[in-house]
Amino acid sequence: MVIRMVFESYGVEKLKCDSHIDSIMYVLRFNNYKAPGVDEKTVIAPPHTDKCLISILAPSQVNGLEVNLKDEQWIPVDFLPSSFVVMAGDAL
Repeated sequence: MVIRMVFESYGVEKLKCDSHIDSIMYVLRFNNYKAPGVDEKTVIAPPHTDKCLISILAPSQVNGLEVNLKDEQWIPVDFLPSSFVVMAGDAL
């Protein structure tokens, strides 16, 4: 659905969008980050970009997701209960 929305926003015809979608191999990967221990650093994953098309994030008991804006300012992402955050990755 996200790919279709992007194609539509650029005015690409539906046939080309369908052809592109049919040619893609999709990979689904699950990650689960645990809370750091008492003697561990608080950074579980270093700053990075997602090479994939999209990332779908679910809330957990550990807050800490931050997004880096173009001006290099980091802002925290607050999850609402029963919500998901969908982020466009590098491929998009």
